[in-house]
Amino acid sequence: MLNRLNIIAIGARRRGVSWSSYWASLISATVENAAPTHVVLTFPNAQTSLGAADFAIDGFTISSASWTDAVLTLVLSDAIMIFDGDLTITFVKTGETTIVTNNVADDGNTIAWYDSTDLTTITKDGSNVVTAVTDKLGSGKDFDTGSCGWDALEGFTFNGVDQYLQSSFAWDDPTKCAYLLLEQVSWTNNDSIHDGKALNTFKIQQINTTPNLRLYFSAYSSESADCTIGSYHVLKIINSYSGDDTFQVDENDPIVGNFGGTNLTGITWGATGTLSTYGNVNIKEAIYRKSIDDADLIMAYLKKKVT
Repeated sequence: MLNRLNIIAIGARRRGVSWSSYWASLISATVENAAPTHVVLTFPNAQTSLGAADFAIDGFTISSASWTDAVLTLVLSDAIMIFDGDLTITFVKTGETTIVTNNVADDGNTIAWYDSTDLTTITKDGSNVVTAVTDKLGSGKDFDTGSCGWDALEGFTFNGVDQYLQSSFAWDDPTKCAYLLLEQVSWTNNDSIHDGKALNTFKIQQINTTPNLRLYFSAYSSESADCTIGSYHVLKIINSYSGDDTFQVDENDPIVGNFGGTNLTGITWGATGTLSTYGNVNIKEAIYRKSIDDADLIMAYLKKKVT
């Protein structure tokens, strides 16, 4: 019995085009920093019958396509960011795939980026005990104190007893944003899952009733019950010193208020800055920035990784 791809291939040959051979002739597939909504496919020759519907990129919508000589430009509805890494594009006619090289650079507003799936940035032993995590962008803002666990599915794991990671760096920008992909494994009143290096300078605290969290810079936010236990969520935090601070979990309504603020001397995961009230939490990825991202593209990027 012929499957769908066999039938497509036979049909293609009857029309004088071997689509599989044509796809194999692809010279390059890139997204460039100058046009981060454009995926550019370069072939030896044009096949102008191909359009947007003939391609698919997981997590993105292709809104239009156009040919210039033998170059096909696919226009996406959302911009690709440095955080997206290289992408996989599928040629719908045959089901074949190739990698799109992502040449988009950081916009200069990322303070640090930590990714549990990037083993080149992680120092760990054979028992998956992590002792250091470097910033993916090479800023030197690295976690180099403390230790935690690591798991390919769960990310950096903190046992709520004595595990933590801590970095040391000056962060004096008036706007501080954080995007955290994390899971509360268990909940204990007053335990902390995040802080600055100094006590109570960027604290995310379990408080009052499970699964409630609240945020503290130099004043407390209201409590959020949206970060349920045992599931991964994206936390978006904005501290602007202007009384328009934000604490948001996924697409839920954000908590907005004046949570105070202070210059930071580093970041702590899994405990307070002075290493107390350890929290039982898993952290897959964290991005710290000095700008307010109104389009929420970073939050959308992390949501693709929620399991």
